[in-house]
Amino acid sequence: MAKNKMFEEYLYTFHEDDLLNILKSENKNQHYSLTINFLTLFEKNAKLGEEILEDSINLLEQFDKDLIIVQRVLKENHKDNTVKLRVKKKIHTRITALPLCPELHRTIFPRNEDIGSFLRVNGTVVRTVLPKLLEYKKVYYCSKCKEPFDVKIDYEQFNKLVVPLRCPNVEGCPGTNLKPLKDEDQYIKDYQEIKIQEQIGKVGLGAMPRSMWVSLEDDLVDKCKPGDDVIIW
Repeated sequence: MAKNKMFEEYLYTFHEDDLLNILKSENKNQHYSLTINFLTLFEKNAKLGEEILEDSINLLEQFDKDLIIVQRVLKENHKDNTVKLRVKKKIHTRITALPLCPELHRTIFPRNEDIGSFLRVNGTVVRTVLPKLLEYKKVYYCSKCKEPFDVKIDYEQFNKLVVPLRCPNVEGCPGTNLKPLKDEDQYIKDYQEIKIQEQIGKVGLGAMPRSMWVSLEDDLVDKCKPGDDVIIW
């Protein structure tokens, strides 16, 4: 079974009521999140749990799409409901409850070898930057083949929209004149950066606590202040 189908099946089994409550909400512009308990998911489907740990970046993006798909199915299945149901596109998967084992749980901040790993990190907030709006995606089109395509921000280049030098059409278009498409949809999200520091009692004797920057998006923005102890998943 495909990963997205496994996740959709899990949602129907464990989170149908949660999604129905989100569907009943009147505010379509608000960001919503669905909290997934990793231990529960792993007990239900160990293969899917292992996939999350191995490829969390791509899977979490796919899971957000699956949340929209499942909402549409639930809306159709409950079309006789007296309460109007509205599919929320601004919805996000939040994984919690990773096992407290050294491979997944960090009190000392991750290092280069941990890049790409899905971890739980404990820290103390020492600084917050004012929230701002971030354009995270823009639609372009090729003036030669007219094929539209998405350009997403590159976090490693300070959230810059990096437009390709030539048309990315899979059929091999040689076009190089790429222009932004006038799209009615605006791909903008709330964004904030915070700085966290290793907790004093967790570092070795005589060692200086290290710090790291963390990016917060959507419903996670403006949820903490300096001095707060936080857990980053």
